Amino acid sequence: MLRIVTMGTPDLTTLDHTIDDRSLSGDGSVPLAVTLLWHPDPKRIGYRAQVLLGRTPLHISRSEPLFPDERPLDDPRISRSPLQLVPQPGGGLQLWPSGPSVRFTIDGEAGQGGEQVALEDLQRGVVLGLGRGALLLLQLGEAATASRNFGLVGASVALSRIAQRIDTLAQRPEPLLITGPSGTGKELVARAVHRAGPRADKPFVAVNLAALAPGTAPSQLFGHERGAFTGAGRAHQGFFVEADGGTLLLDEVGACPPEVQSQLLRALESSEIQPVGGAVRKVDVRVLAATDSVIEDRLCEDDFRAPLYFRLARSKLHIPPLRRRPADIAVQLVHFLRIALHGFGAGERLRPAPPHAAPWLSRDVMEAVLAHGWPGNTRELISVAGELAERFGSEPVCGLPHFIRIGPRVPGPRPESTLAQRPAPCESSPVEGVLRAHGYQLGPSARALGIGVATLRRRMAALDLPRAQELGPDQIRAALDKHPDSNSAAVHLRVSAHGLKLRMKELGLGDD
Repeated sequence: MLRIVTMGTPDLTTLDHTIDDRSLSGDGSVPLAVTLLWHPDPKRIGYRAQVLLGRTPLHISRSEPLFPDERPLDDPRISRSPLQLVPQPGGGLQLWPSGPSVRFTIDGEAGQGGEQVALEDLQRGVVLGLGRGALLLLQLGEAATASRNFGLVGASVALSRIAQRIDTLAQRPEPLLITGPSGTGKELVARAVHRAGPRADKPFVAVNLAALAPGTAPSQLFGHERGAFTGAGRAHQGFFVEADGGTLLLDEVGACPPEVQSQLLRALESSEIQPVGGAVRKVDVRVLAATDSVIEDRLCEDDFRAPLYFRLARSKLHIPPLRRRPADIAVQLVHFLRIALHGFGAGERLRPAPPHAAPWLSRDVMEAVLAHGWPGNTRELISVAGELAERFGSEPVCGLPHFIRIGPRVPGPRPESTLAQRPAPCESSPVEGVLRAHGYQLGPSARALGIGVATLRRRMAALDLPRAQELGPDQIRAALDKHPDSNSAAVHLRVSAHGLKLRMKELGLGDD
Protein backbone atom coordinates (compact mmCIF):
# COMPACT_ATOMS: atom_id res chain seq x y z
CA MET A 1 0.00 0.00 0.00
CA LEU A 2 1.31 3.44 -0.91
CA ARG A 3 2.37 5.42 2.13
CA ILE A 4 1.28 9.08 2.06
CA VAL A 5 3.09 11.69 4.13
CA THR A 6 1.56 15.16 4.07
CA MET A 7 3.61 18.30 4.51
CA GLY A 8 2.89 21.98 5.00
CA THR A 9 4.00 24.72 2.66
CA PRO A 10 7.75 24.15 2.72
CA ASP A 11 10.60 26.41 3.66
CA LEU A 12 11.59 28.35 0.66
CA THR A 13 14.70 28.21 -1.60
CA THR A 14 16.43 26.65 -4.65
CA LEU A 15 18.93 23.91 -5.46
CA ASP A 16 18.97 21.23 -8.12
CA HIS A 17 17.96 17.83 -6.81
CA THR A 18 18.69 14.49 -8.37
CA ILE A 19 17.83 11.06 -7.09
CA ASP A 20 20.76 9.04 -5.81
CA ASP A 21 21.17 6.04 -3.50
CA ARG A 22 20.63 8.21 -0.43
CA SER A 23 17.18 9.20 -1.73
CA LEU A 24 15.97 5.61 -1.84
CA SER A 25 14.10 4.05 1.06
CA GLY A 26 14.88 0.56 2.27
CA ASP A 27 12.39 -1.05 -0.10
CA GLY A 28 13.75 0.76 -3.16
CA SER A 29 10.94 3.33 -3.37
CA VAL A 30 11.69 6.98 -4.13
CA PRO A 31 10.08 10.15 -2.72
CA LEU A 32 7.71 11.98 -5.05
CA ALA A 33 6.45 15.47 -4.20
CA VAL A 34 2.91 16.31 -5.41
CA THR A 35 2.57 20.10 -5.20
CA LEU A 36 -0.55 22.19 -5.91
CA LEU A 37 0.22 24.77 -8.61
CA TRP A 38 -3.36 25.95 -9.17
CA HIS A 39 -6.58 25.46 -7.21
CA PRO A 40 -9.81 27.50 -6.99
CA ASP A 41 -8.78 28.25 -3.40
CA PRO A 42 -5.56 30.28 -3.94
CA LYS A 43 -4.37 29.85 -0.35
CA ARG A 44 -3.89 26.11 -1.04
CA ILE A 45 -1.43 26.79 -3.87
CA GLY A 46 1.95 25.48 -2.75
CA TYR A 47 0.58 22.74 -0.50
CA ARG A 48 2.44 19.50 -1.01
CA ALA A 49 1.72 15.84 -0.42
CA GLN A 50 4.85 13.72 -0.16
CA VAL A 51 4.49 10.13 -1.32
CA LEU A 52 6.81 7.18 -1.60
CA LEU A 53 6.66 5.78 -5.10
CA GLY A 54 7.41 2.07 -5.23
CA ARG A 55 5.64 -0.77 -7.02
CA THR A 56 2.06 0.27 -6.19
CA PRO A 57 0.25 2.68 -8.54
CA LEU A 58 -0.49 6.13 -7.17
CA HIS A 59 -4.10 7.30 -7.55
CA ILE A 60 -4.90 10.99 -7.98
CA SER A 61 -8.52 12.14 -8.03
CA ARG A 62 -10.93 14.57 -6.42
CA SER A 63 -10.60 12.66 -3.15
CA GLU A 64 -6.93 11.61 -2.95
CA PRO A 65 -4.26 12.19 -1.81
CA LEU A 66 -4.67 14.31 1.30
CA PHE A 67 -2.80 17.60 1.60
CA PRO A 68 -1.52 19.40 4.74
CA ASP A 69 -4.94 20.86 5.61
CA GLU A 70 -6.22 17.25 5.84
CA ARG A 71 -8.29 17.83 2.70
CA PRO A 72 -8.09 16.17 -0.72
CA LEU A 73 -8.19 18.24 -3.90
CA ASP A 74 -11.96 18.56 -3.40
CA ASP A 75 -12.45 20.30 -6.75
CA PRO A 76 -15.73 19.64 -8.65
CA ARG A 77 -13.88 20.21 -11.93
CA ILE A 78 -11.99 16.94 -11.32
CA SER A 79 -13.37 13.44 -11.82
CA ARG A 80 -14.03 11.24 -8.80
CA SER A 81 -12.46 8.39 -10.75
CA PRO A 82 -8.69 8.35 -10.31
CA LEU A 83 -5.86 8.86 -12.72
CA GLN A 84 -3.41 6.02 -12.13
CA LEU A 85 0.32 6.73 -12.05
CA VAL A 86 1.94 3.36 -12.61
CA PRO A 87 5.66 3.03 -11.72
CA GLN A 88 7.83 1.63 -14.52
CA PRO A 89 10.91 -0.60 -14.28
CA GLY A 90 14.03 1.53 -14.14
CA GLY A 91 12.11 4.64 -13.08
CA GLY A 92 9.44 6.84 -14.58
CA LEU A 93 5.67 6.54 -14.69
CA GLN A 94 2.92 5.51 -17.08
CA LEU A 95 -0.40 7.35 -16.85
CA TRP A 96 -3.72 5.51 -17.18
CA PRO A 97 -7.21 6.99 -16.64
CA SER A 98 -9.46 4.63 -14.69
CA GLY A 99 -12.55 5.64 -16.66
CA PRO A 100 -13.84 7.72 -19.60
CA SER A 101 -14.62 10.71 -17.36
CA VAL A 102 -10.94 11.16 -16.42
CA ARG A 103 -9.34 13.96 -18.42
CA PHE A 104 -5.77 15.11 -17.93
CA THR A 105 -2.89 17.03 -19.47
CA ILE A 106 0.89 16.58 -19.20
CA ASP A 107 2.90 19.80 -19.50
CA GLY A 108 -0.07 21.34 -21.30
CA GLU A 109 -0.59 18.48 -23.77
CA ALA A 110 -3.81 16.42 -23.62
CA GLY A 111 -3.31 12.86 -22.41
CA GLN A 112 -5.07 9.80 -23.83
CA GLY A 113 -3.72 7.06 -21.58
CA GLY A 114 -0.51 5.06 -21.73
CA GLU A 115 1.75 8.14 -21.80
CA GLN A 116 5.23 7.53 -20.42
CA VAL A 117 6.83 10.08 -18.11
CA ALA A 118 10.58 9.47 -18.04
CA LEU A 119 12.71 9.54 -14.92
CA GLU A 120 14.56 12.64 -16.14
CA ASP A 121 11.23 14.46 -16.58
CA LEU A 122 10.21 13.60 -13.02
CA GLN A 123 13.54 14.87 -11.77
CA ARG A 124 12.94 18.16 -13.55
CA GLY A 125 9.23 18.27 -12.70
CA VAL A 126 6.10 17.54 -14.74
CA VAL A 127 2.94 19.67 -14.65
CA LEU A 128 -0.18 17.50 -14.45
CA GLY A 129 -3.59 19.04 -15.14
CA LEU A 130 -6.73 17.24 -13.93
CA GLY A 131 -9.90 17.95 -15.94
CA ARG A 132 -10.33 21.72 -15.97
CA GLY A 133 -9.39 21.83 -12.31
CA ALA A 134 -6.27 21.59 -10.23
CA LEU A 135 -2.73 21.76 -11.62
CA LEU A 136 -0.15 19.60 -9.87
CA LEU A 137 3.62 19.40 -10.08
CA LEU A 138 5.06 15.89 -9.91
CA GLN A 139 8.73 15.96 -8.97
CA LEU A 140 11.11 13.41 -7.53
CA GLY A 141 12.70 14.52 -4.29
CA GLU A 142 11.91 15.13 -0.67
CA ALA A 143 11.96 18.57 0.90
CA ALA A 144 14.65 19.18 3.50
CA THR A 145 13.71 20.41 6.96
CA ALA A 146 14.99 23.85 7.95
CA SER A 147 14.39 25.72 11.19
CA ARG A 148 12.66 28.62 9.36
CA ASN A 149 11.97 29.95 5.90
CA PHE A 150 14.04 33.16 6.20
CA GLY A 151 11.41 35.18 4.31
CA LEU A 152 12.02 33.30 1.07
CA VAL A 153 8.86 32.74 -0.97
CA GLY A 154 8.16 29.50 -2.80
CA ALA A 155 7.24 25.84 -2.42
CA SER A 156 9.84 23.90 -4.38
CA VAL A 157 11.85 20.96 -3.10
CA ALA A 158 14.93 22.90 -4.20
CA LEU A 159 13.96 25.99 -2.23
CA SER A 160 13.53 24.05 0.99
CA ARG A 161 17.04 22.68 0.54
CA ILE A 162 18.47 26.19 0.24
CA ALA A 163 16.75 27.10 3.51
CA GLN A 164 18.44 24.11 5.13
CA ARG A 165 21.79 25.16 3.65
CA ILE A 166 21.34 28.68 5.03
CA ASP A 167 20.91 27.13 8.49
CA THR A 168 24.24 25.31 8.09
CA LEU A 169 26.27 27.96 6.27
CA ALA A 170 25.25 30.73 8.69
CA GLN A 171 27.33 29.14 11.46
CA ARG A 172 30.56 29.05 9.45
CA PRO A 173 33.14 31.86 9.55
CA GLU A 174 34.62 31.46 6.05
CA PRO A 175 33.53 33.43 2.96
CA LEU A 176 30.48 32.27 1.01
CA LEU A 177 29.92 32.70 -2.74
CA ILE A 178 26.24 32.98 -3.74
CA THR A 179 25.60 32.44 -7.45
CA GLY A 180 22.51 32.64 -9.62
CA PRO A 181 20.89 34.69 -12.39
CA SER A 182 19.89 38.30 -11.84
CA GLY A 183 16.60 38.68 -10.00
CA THR A 184 16.69 35.39 -8.08
CA GLY A 185 17.20 37.00 -4.67
CA LYS A 186 20.91 36.60 -3.93
CA GLU A 187 20.99 39.57 -1.56
CA LEU A 188 17.90 38.23 0.23
CA VAL A 189 19.74 34.94 0.79
CA ALA A 190 22.85 36.80 1.97
CA ARG A 191 20.81 38.73 4.54
CA ALA A 192 19.25 35.45 5.68
CA VAL A 193 22.72 33.95 6.22
CA HIS A 194 23.66 37.00 8.31
CA ARG A 195 20.47 36.92 10.42
CA ALA A 196 20.77 33.18 11.09
CA GLY A 197 24.39 33.37 12.28
CA PRO A 198 26.26 34.56 15.37
CA ARG A 199 26.77 38.05 13.88
CA ALA A 200 23.03 38.76 13.57
CA ASP A 201 23.16 41.69 16.03
CA LYS A 202 26.13 43.27 14.23
CA PRO A 203 26.15 45.37 11.01
CA PHE A 204 25.20 43.97 7.61
CA VAL A 205 26.71 46.11 4.83
CA ALA A 206 26.02 45.50 1.12
CA VAL A 207 28.15 47.08 -1.61
CA ASN A 208 27.67 46.73 -5.36
CA LEU A 209 31.16 46.39 -6.82
CA ALA A 210 29.88 47.09 -10.33
CA ALA A 211 28.94 50.59 -9.16
CA LEU A 212 32.45 51.43 -7.88
CA ALA A 213 34.78 53.36 -10.16
CA PRO A 214 38.20 51.64 -10.38
CA GLY A 215 39.98 54.80 -9.23
CA THR A 216 37.93 55.22 -6.05
CA ALA A 217 37.19 51.54 -5.23
CA PRO A 218 40.18 51.10 -2.81
CA SER A 219 39.12 54.17 -0.85
CA GLN A 220 35.46 53.13 -0.73
CA LEU A 221 36.25 49.58 0.37
CA PHE A 222 39.22 50.09 2.68
CA GLY A 223 38.94 53.78 3.57
CA HIS A 224 41.44 56.64 3.35
CA GLU A 225 43.17 59.13 5.62
CA ARG A 226 42.73 62.87 5.44
CA GLY A 227 45.00 64.35 2.76
CA ALA A 228 45.74 60.94 1.21
CA PHE A 229 44.91 62.33 -2.23
CA THR A 230 43.58 65.49 -3.79
CA GLY A 231 40.09 66.14 -2.50
CA ALA A 232 40.46 63.95 0.62
CA GLY A 233 39.50 66.72 3.04
CA ARG A 234 38.60 64.27 5.78
CA ALA A 235 39.19 60.64 6.67
CA HIS A 236 36.79 57.95 5.41
CA GLN A 237 36.46 54.58 7.15
CA GLY A 238 35.33 52.45 4.15
CA PHE A 239 32.95 49.51 3.91
CA PHE A 240 35.19 46.98 5.67
CA VAL A 241 35.43 49.12 8.80
CA GLU A 242 31.71 49.92 8.60
CA ALA A 243 30.99 46.17 8.67
CA ASP A 244 33.55 45.41 11.42
CA GLY A 245 32.17 42.67 13.68
CA GLY A 246 29.41 41.86 11.20
CA THR A 247 28.92 40.83 7.56
CA LEU A 248 29.98 42.48 4.30
CA LEU A 249 28.21 41.49 1.06
CA LEU A 250 30.24 42.09 -2.10
CA ASP A 251 27.48 42.08 -4.69
CA GLU A 252 28.40 41.58 -8.36
CA VAL A 253 31.86 40.45 -7.23
CA GLY A 254 32.64 39.45 -10.81
CA ALA A 255 32.91 43.17 -11.58
CA CYS A 256 35.64 43.72 -8.97
CA PRO A 257 38.33 45.97 -10.52
CA PRO A 258 41.58 44.01 -11.13
CA GLU A 259 43.61 46.58 -9.17
CA VAL A 260 41.50 45.91 -6.07
CA GLN A 261 41.53 42.11 -6.21
CA SER A 262 44.95 41.69 -4.53
CA GLN A 263 43.91 43.97 -1.66
CA LEU A 264 40.67 42.06 -1.26
CA LEU A 265 42.56 38.76 -1.17
CA ARG A 266 44.81 40.11 1.61
CA ALA A 267 41.76 41.17 3.62
CA LEU A 268 40.28 37.69 3.31
CA GLU A 269 43.50 35.84 4.17
CA SER A 270 44.86 37.98 7.01
CA SER A 271 41.83 40.02 8.15
CA GLU A 272 43.97 43.10 7.48
CA ILE A 273 43.19 46.17 5.40
CA GLN A 274 45.25 49.22 4.57
CA PRO A 275 43.37 52.50 4.10
CA VAL A 276 44.75 54.75 1.34
CA GLY A 277 47.49 56.81 2.97
CA GLY A 278 47.10 54.99 6.28
CA ALA A 279 48.50 52.15 8.36
CA VAL A 280 47.47 48.50 8.25
CA ARG A 281 44.65 47.61 10.65
CA LYS A 282 42.78 44.49 11.66
CA VAL A 283 39.08 43.95 10.92
CA ASP A 284 36.68 41.17 11.91
CA VAL A 285 34.33 40.76 8.96
CA ARG A 286 32.59 37.76 7.42
CA VAL A 287 32.58 38.29 3.67
CA LEU A 288 29.73 37.07 1.48
CA ALA A 289 29.99 37.49 -2.30
CA ALA A 290 27.27 37.31 -4.96
CA THR A 291 27.49 37.10 -8.74
CA ASP A 292 25.36 36.25 -11.75
CA SER A 293 28.43 35.66 -13.92
CA VAL A 294 30.43 32.45 -14.32
CA ILE A 295 33.73 33.55 -12.80
CA GLU A 296 35.40 30.19 -13.45
CA ASP A 297 35.38 30.92 -17.20
CA ARG A 298 37.43 34.07 -16.62
CA LEU A 299 40.24 32.56 -14.54
CA CYS A 300 42.23 31.42 -17.59
CA GLU A 301 42.01 34.92 -19.07
CA ASP A 302 43.53 36.52 -15.94
CA ASP A 303 40.44 38.72 -15.78
CA PHE A 304 39.71 37.46 -12.27
CA ARG A 305 42.47 36.25 -9.95
CA ALA A 306 42.21 32.52 -9.28
CA PRO A 307 43.45 32.77 -5.65
CA LEU A 308 40.71 35.29 -4.87
CA TYR A 309 38.04 33.14 -6.50
CA PHE A 310 39.07 29.99 -4.61
CA ARG A 311 39.16 31.95 -1.36
CA LEU A 312 35.65 33.30 -1.92
CA ALA A 313 34.33 29.93 -3.04
CA ARG A 314 35.30 27.95 0.07
CA SER A 315 31.54 27.54 0.44
CA LYS A 316 29.07 28.02 -2.41
CA LEU A 317 25.30 28.34 -2.65
CA HIS A 318 23.60 28.37 -6.06
CA ILE A 319 20.12 29.74 -6.75
CA PRO A 320 18.73 28.28 -10.00
CA PRO A 321 16.57 30.39 -12.33
CA LEU A 322 12.89 30.72 -11.57
CA ARG A 323 11.85 28.91 -14.76
CA ARG A 324 13.26 25.70 -13.29
CA ARG A 325 11.14 26.03 -10.14
CA PRO A 326 7.46 25.88 -11.18
CA ALA A 327 6.26 25.41 -7.60
CA ASP A 328 7.99 28.67 -6.66
CA ILE A 329 6.50 30.46 -9.68
CA ALA A 330 2.95 29.56 -8.59
CA VAL A 331 3.45 30.49 -4.94
CA GLN A 332 5.30 33.71 -5.73
CA LEU A 333 2.59 34.82 -8.15
CA VAL A 334 -0.12 34.42 -5.50
CA HIS A 335 2.07 36.01 -2.81
CA PHE A 336 2.87 39.13 -4.82
CA LEU A 337 -0.66 39.35 -6.23
CA ARG A 338 -2.00 39.38 -2.67
CA ILE A 339 0.34 42.21 -1.70
CA ALA A 340 -0.51 44.23 -4.83
CA LEU A 341 -4.28 43.66 -4.53
CA HIS A 342 -4.27 44.85 -0.93
CA GLY A 343 -2.54 47.99 -2.14
CA PHE A 344 -5.47 48.62 -4.51
CA GLY A 345 -8.09 47.75 -1.88
CA ALA A 346 -9.05 44.54 -3.68
CA GLY A 347 -7.64 41.90 -1.35
CA GLU A 348 -10.89 39.91 -1.41
CA ARG A 349 -10.15 38.86 -5.00
CA LEU A 350 -8.00 35.97 -3.79
CA ARG A 351 -10.64 34.50 -1.51
CA PRO A 352 -11.76 30.92 -2.33
CA ALA A 353 -14.22 30.77 -5.22
CA PRO A 354 -17.63 29.14 -4.58
CA PRO A 355 -18.15 25.70 -6.19
CA HIS A 356 -18.49 25.91 -10.00
CA ALA A 357 -17.86 29.69 -9.93
CA ALA A 358 -15.02 31.18 -11.97
CA PRO A 359 -12.12 32.09 -9.65
CA TRP A 360 -10.49 35.50 -10.04
CA LEU A 361 -7.18 33.88 -10.93
CA SER A 362 -7.98 31.34 -13.64
CA ARG A 363 -6.12 28.16 -14.47
CA ASP A 364 -5.45 29.47 -17.99
CA VAL A 365 -3.47 32.38 -16.58
CA MET A 366 -1.50 30.11 -14.24
CA GLU A 367 -0.68 27.74 -17.13
CA ALA A 368 0.60 30.67 -19.19
CA VAL A 369 2.64 31.96 -16.27
CA LEU A 370 4.16 28.51 -15.72
CA ALA A 371 5.05 28.27 -19.43
CA HIS A 372 6.87 31.61 -19.43
CA GLY A 373 10.68 31.63 -19.38
CA TRP A 374 11.00 34.41 -16.72
CA PRO A 375 14.35 35.84 -17.88
CA GLY A 376 14.01 38.49 -15.15
CA ASN A 377 13.18 35.86 -12.51
CA THR A 378 11.36 37.04 -9.36
CA ARG A 379 11.99 40.70 -10.15
CA GLU A 380 10.05 40.27 -13.40
CA LEU A 381 7.29 38.25 -11.73
CA ILE A 382 6.70 41.02 -9.16
CA SER A 383 6.19 43.46 -12.03
CA VAL A 384 3.66 41.18 -13.75
CA ALA A 385 1.76 40.58 -10.48
CA GLY A 386 1.49 44.34 -9.93
CA GLU A 387 0.17 44.90 -13.44
CA LEU A 388 -2.42 42.13 -13.08
CA ALA A 389 -3.62 43.57 -9.79
CA GLU A 390 -3.86 47.10 -11.19
CA ARG A 391 -5.71 46.18 -14.37
CA PHE A 392 -7.93 43.39 -13.07
CA GLY A 393 -8.56 44.35 -9.45
CA SER A 394 -12.26 44.84 -10.20
CA GLU A 395 -12.88 41.88 -12.54
CA PRO A 396 -11.82 38.22 -12.88
CA VAL A 397 -8.69 37.36 -14.81
CA CYS A 398 -10.46 34.65 -16.83
CA GLY A 399 -8.23 34.59 -19.88
CA LEU A 400 -4.65 35.39 -20.65
CA PRO A 401 -4.35 39.20 -20.66
CA HIS A 402 -3.35 40.29 -24.15
CA PHE A 403 -0.90 42.90 -22.86
CA ILE A 404 1.34 40.36 -21.11
CA ARG A 405 3.88 38.81 -23.43
CA ILE A 406 4.11 35.34 -21.96
CA GLY A 407 5.26 31.91 -23.06
CA PRO A 408 8.68 30.35 -23.75
CA ARG A 409 10.90 32.91 -25.47
CA VAL A 410 13.86 32.57 -27.73
CA PRO A 411 16.86 33.50 -25.53
CA GLY A 412 18.15 36.96 -26.28
CA PRO A 413 18.52 40.42 -24.75
CA ARG A 414 16.15 41.04 -21.89
CA PRO A 415 13.24 43.26 -22.99
CA GLU A 416 12.91 46.66 -21.36
CA SER A 417 9.50 45.67 -20.06
CA THR A 418 7.71 42.37 -19.64
CA LEU A 419 4.41 44.17 -20.15
CA ALA A 420 4.23 44.80 -23.86
CA GLN A 421 1.92 47.40 -25.32
CA ARG A 422 2.11 45.82 -28.76
CA PRO A 423 1.75 42.19 -29.86
CA ALA A 424 4.84 39.99 -29.70
CA PRO A 425 6.30 38.76 -33.00
CA CYS A 426 4.39 35.73 -34.20
CA GLU A 427 5.91 32.28 -34.19
CA SER A 428 4.17 29.22 -35.50
CA SER A 429 4.90 27.82 -32.03
CA PRO A 430 6.99 29.03 -29.08
CA VAL A 431 8.51 25.55 -28.96
CA GLU A 432 9.57 25.75 -32.60
CA GLY A 433 11.05 29.21 -32.02
CA VAL A 434 13.28 27.88 -29.25
CA LEU A 435 14.26 24.85 -31.34
CA ARG A 436 15.21 27.10 -34.25
CA ALA A 437 17.31 29.31 -31.98
CA HIS A 438 19.24 26.25 -30.76
CA GLY A 439 19.74 24.64 -34.16
CA TYR A 440 17.02 22.04 -33.42
CA GLN A 441 19.26 20.41 -30.80
CA LEU A 442 16.98 18.76 -28.25
CA GLY A 443 19.15 19.05 -25.14
CA PRO A 444 19.82 22.83 -25.26
CA SER A 445 16.24 23.52 -26.42
CA ALA A 446 14.74 21.51 -23.56
CA ARG A 447 16.92 23.35 -21.05
CA ALA A 448 15.88 26.73 -22.49
CA LEU A 449 12.20 25.76 -22.18
CA GLY A 450 12.69 24.34 -18.69
CA ILE A 451 11.34 20.90 -19.63
CA GLY A 452 12.75 17.42 -20.16
CA VAL A 453 13.85 16.03 -23.51
CA ALA A 454 11.05 13.46 -23.43
CA THR A 455 8.49 16.21 -22.87
CA LEU A 456 10.00 18.19 -25.74
CA ARG A 457 9.70 15.16 -28.03
CA ARG A 458 5.99 14.89 -27.15
CA ARG A 459 5.46 18.55 -28.00
CA MET A 460 7.36 18.18 -31.27
CA ALA A 461 5.17 15.21 -32.20
CA ALA A 462 2.03 17.22 -31.46
CA LEU A 463 3.34 19.97 -33.77
CA ASP A 464 4.28 17.45 -36.49
CA LEU A 465 7.91 18.55 -36.30
CA PRO A 466 10.17 15.98 -38.02
CA ARG A 467 12.99 14.02 -36.43
CA ALA A 468 16.18 13.40 -38.38
CA GLN A 469 15.97 9.60 -38.10
CA GLU A 470 12.52 9.70 -39.73
CA LEU A 471 13.67 11.52 -42.89
CA GLY A 472 13.64 9.62 -46.15
CA PRO A 473 16.40 9.81 -48.81
CA ASP A 474 14.20 11.72 -51.25
CA GLN A 475 13.43 14.41 -48.65
CA ILE A 476 17.13 14.85 -47.91
CA ARG A 477 18.16 14.95 -51.59
CA ALA A 478 15.49 17.55 -52.33
CA ALA A 479 16.75 19.74 -49.49
CA LEU A 480 20.38 19.37 -50.59
CA ASP A 481 19.42 20.35 -54.14
CA LYS A 482 18.02 23.65 -52.83
CA HIS A 483 20.77 24.43 -50.30
CA PRO A 484 24.57 24.59 -50.63
CA ASP A 485 25.48 22.36 -47.68
CA SER A 486 24.00 20.00 -45.11
CA ASN A 487 23.91 22.68 -42.39
CA SER A 488 21.60 24.88 -44.48
CA ALA A 489 19.58 21.84 -45.50
CA ALA A 490 19.13 20.94 -41.80
CA VAL A 491 17.60 24.36 -41.10
CA HIS A 492 15.24 23.88 -44.05
CA LEU A 493 14.26 20.40 -42.80
CA ARG A 494 13.91 21.65 -39.19
CA VAL A 495 16.34 19.12 -37.72
CA SER A 496 19.78 19.45 -36.14
CA ALA A 497 22.80 19.50 -38.44
CA HIS A 498 24.40 16.67 -36.46
CA GLY A 499 21.23 14.57 -36.66
CA LEU A 500 20.97 15.13 -40.40
CA LYS A 501 24.59 14.05 -40.97
CA LEU A 502 24.04 10.88 -38.96
CA ARG A 503 20.90 10.11 -40.98
CA MET A 504 22.73 10.73 -44.26
CA LYS A 505 25.49 8.36 -43.19
CA GLU A 506 22.89 5.75 -42.24
CA LEU A 507 21.24 6.05 -45.67
CA GLY A 508 24.56 6.00 -47.54
CA LEU A 509 24.19 9.58 -48.76
CA GLY A 510 27.48 11.44 -49.13
CA ASP A 511 28.04 14.40 -46.81
CA ASP A 512 29.52 17.58 -48.16
